[in-house]
Amino acid sequence: MMLNVSANKPKPLGDDDNMIPLINIVFLMLIFFMVAGHIEKTDNIDVELPLSVSNDEISEQVIKLYIDNTGQMQLDAQPIAQAVLTETLATTLESSPQPASVHLLLQVDADFSAVELQHILSDVKASGIRRVSLATLLKNI
Repeated sequence: MMLNVSANKPKPLGDDDNMIPLINIVFLMLIFFMVAGHIEKTDNIDVELPLSVSNDEISEQVIKLYIDNTGQMQLDAQPIAQAVLTETLATTLESSPQPASVHLLLQVDADFSAVELQHILSDVKASGIRRVSLATLLKNI
């Protein structure tokens, strides 16, 4: 009867010892990117902005109204119907400590109808807000 010596041989220690530094580096990189990374809230509504040659930027706090190509609207990331837009904006204007500084930034999809946008702008005007801007993407000339 023959004994199988190789089957009873213990495994040499340290086969996985070279993996420990690699695992440490991966975890350190993970921690670094978690700490150094910047997570930014994205808009809930998909809007493709129109192009513009103007490079003006707004540096103050504004109310944002998002309108997608189907006409769905969000006011500061909250869904809103056009029927209540005027009174919601008027309430926001009245509750502001400086009503003259309230600024509405429209982020409207480039494929949205200009006629429908005119109706929405009429509602904005009826709310009393006088400072309105349309967000666009800078077009390279």
